[in-house]
Amino acid sequence: MDAYAILWILAWSGVISVLIFVLTGILGQLLPLIEAWCKLRSTFREGSERNRSGDDTLPRACTDAPTAEPVQSENARSAMSAERNGAAESAAPTPPSHQ
Repeated sequence: MDAYAILWILAWSGVISVLIFVLTGILGQLLPLIEAWCKLRSTFREGSERNRSGDDTLPRACTDAPTAEPVQSENARSAMSAERNGAAESAAPTPPSHQ
């Protein structure tokens, strides 16, 4: 009977420790989830207020962002410049010669 009680106590303490671990993980994720929900809700509210006022301008952060040039390889650049100059056939790379 003593072994049964000890096993019962050990089993339930394991279950309780797993539940505490899971609850800690859930509560750790709950605060960022609530913050994201509040940010999303305020974004939609600001968008609906902008639609009611008829102001279609973007926020300043969206319009002042610098645009980046697309990255291209040297072969692509030379091919594009050759196409612009009318020499598209010469822009193709020549195969290496095996001598």
